[in-house]
Amino acid sequence: MEQILVKVKDGQDISFVGQEVAYGYNDGNDVAIRIYETEKGNWITTATSSEGYLLDHQVVKNKSVSDLVAILEYTDWAKSIYDQLGIEVTKKLDA
Repeated sequence: MEQILVKVKDGQDISFVGQEVAYGYNDGNDVAIRIYETEKGNWITTATSSEGYLLDHQVVKNKSVSDLVAILEYTDWAKSIYDQLGIEVTKKLDA
């Protein structure tokens, strides 16, 4: 794990100790989505602009899959992130 620094335009930058574990890119609004695992066992999601500035971040306590899915939902780039994390989000039907 390493010290991660995320720049905030016209605001206080944020930092934490962690490592990047997944990456996605939203073509529709030119935003990079990164998931970091922290030394305390959480995930941090970041959304950054093409200029590299933080647009949004959220802490997902205890790497809660349901909380992560509630944040990212089921877009194509989110599904790519779930694959990188080894998370199965396919709805199983018992028909």
